[in-house]
Amino acid sequence: MNISNIRNNKGLVNALLLSVVLGLLVSFLILYQPLKASAIGLSPPEIYVSSILRGSTQTRVTNVTRSPESINERYVLTTEVSGQYADAIKVPDQVIIPVGVLRQEVEIEIAPGELANGDYEASITFIRYPELQNTSGESVEAVGASISIAEGVMVNIDFTVGGEEVVDYEINNIQVYTTEVEQPLIAGFFAHNKGNVTWQLDGAEIIIEDSTNSDNQITTVYTKDDFPVIQPGKKEVVKLEIPAELEQGSYVAKATFYSGDEEIKLESQMFNIYPPNTLAQKGEITYINVNKNNFEIGEPIKVDVDFINNGEIRVNGLLITEIYKDGTLLDIVRGEEIAVDAGEETVFSQILNYTEAGNYHISTYIEYANKKSNIEVVDIIVSSDEYYTNIRTWIGLIILIIIIMTGTFIYMLRNRKKRKTIKSSKIDNDRKAKSKAKKPHTSKSKSKKANGVNKKK
Repeated sequence: MNISNIRNNKGLVNALLLSVVLGLLVSFLILYQPLKASAIGLSPPEIYVSSILRGSTQTRVTNVTRSPESINERYVLTTEVSGQYADAIKVPDQVIIPVGVLRQEVEIEIAPGELANGDYEASITFIRYPELQNTSGESVEAVGASISIAEGVMVNIDFTVGGEEVVDYEINNIQVYTTEVEQPLIAGFFAHNKGNVTWQLDGAEIIIEDSTNSDNQITTVYTKDDFPVIQPGKKEVVKLEIPAELEQGSYVAKATFYSGDEEIKLESQMFNIYPPNTLAQKGEITYINVNKNNFEIGEPIKVDVDFINNGEIRVNGLLITEIYKDGTLLDIVRGEEIAVDAGEETVFSQILNYTEAGNYHISTYIEYANKKSNIEVVDIIVSSDEYYTNIRTWIGLIILIIIIMTGTFIYMLRNRKKRKTIKSSKIDNDRKAKSKAKKPHTSKSKSKKANGVNKKK
């Protein structure tokens, strides 16, 4: 191979490398999804369990917060448990912060099982992957080919297995929900198990007293079976139905709770009983979520709908799900009835399953009383193939190939022109050389001829 060929091949390699670099750069710009500036925080950032017994479970709570600048976005956070003793930590796979909410409470369960007495640690990372976010409020399946930046925050968990059994609890903030005549009367209070063993109230007595006449009272007695068993470290809102038919008016609740030899006395603020049809019944769905958007045939599809009762009275809600395929209604699924008190937010869930591939349109709403909430929809794909094509990846690859081919073509074209120029230049040089070679010979002949003429004279 001569020097010219080596130079040509070297130039071709350089052109190809330049084309590849340009192609990757353009592909990056196409695939890159910039993430809006935001921040995730935890409160508390560390959890410490001073004593947990073998075979038991304790619950702790951390609050995931995000910056106010992102309050109009819906956050989907993925949880990842790490550390040698990660198996002892239980946390939801995903944490969703709805639009308009800055903080979301997350329950963490610590279950050491049969670990020996001693000190242990693990950690949980809450990660926000941009490819799991969707401006329409729907969660989408992770797209491995997209180039983006994830953000996250970690909570460290230190726990000690061993120690003596400790019974410790706290009860506070009793209230009776405002309602109407002939409607259920519900009392609620906060209970916190601060010990390291399960705990349950032994009983209670609640007196409903007319605020204008203390002699007008109704007493209800509750037994141990009326109360839930609360795991160590867990906080719960305990609700009790009061089977009392009250007339219109204002009342207060006086409660006595029993646990072992202790009595805890609480009194509620005044509440009102209104005439029928006085209080507004109103509720809305704040978001709909599916565990992903692409499913295989027979794979369970979990639909979660968040419903908030922003009315003035308890409602009994029912999740209605309509399933469409190719514009045709296939099925209507009715869920179980759930009571939602005024001001409270509840997640209604359903599990769906399809045996035919295709594109499905899921429409949901909550039915309560004679009303129904707003409608929220989500589209899913059921396929028999595990491989789902990412259109942005294909576009990037096609453009990369086009750029490489274009760069190679331009190089070859330029190289061809260069060779023609070199060839033309060489021909011109040869002609000039021949021309120069002839000129001295002609001059000499003329000189001799001239000399010959002179001699004749």
